[in-house]
Amino acid sequence: DELLVGVAEAIRESVRTSDICARFGGDEFLIFATGCDLDSATEIARRILSKVRSGVSIGIDIAPLNEAKFETMYRRADQALYKAKGAGRNRYVISESEALA
Repeated sequence: DELLVGVAEAIRESVRTSDICARFGGDEFLIFATGCDLDSATEIARRILSKVRSGVSIGIDIAPLNEAKFETMYRRADQALYKAKGAGRNRYVISESEALA
């Protein structure tokens, strides 16, 4: 429980005031960052990683607001998350769809 509280606090300190953060499942968190581009998203991920040094993995997906559908973005971010976990933790991975954009 203390670890989850620490991660939640690190996330809260790393996002913009307009972003929405939520715990999603046991140890997964979502950040809804409207108007966030790839550079801003990777900066948020870097800030979180610098604050939490206990094997955090982050999956990132970006979509234009008119194309943002939760199911699609969640699936792509989740795939990126598992690539990050497979690569050794304490890192972030950007979804392949975003890397190709």
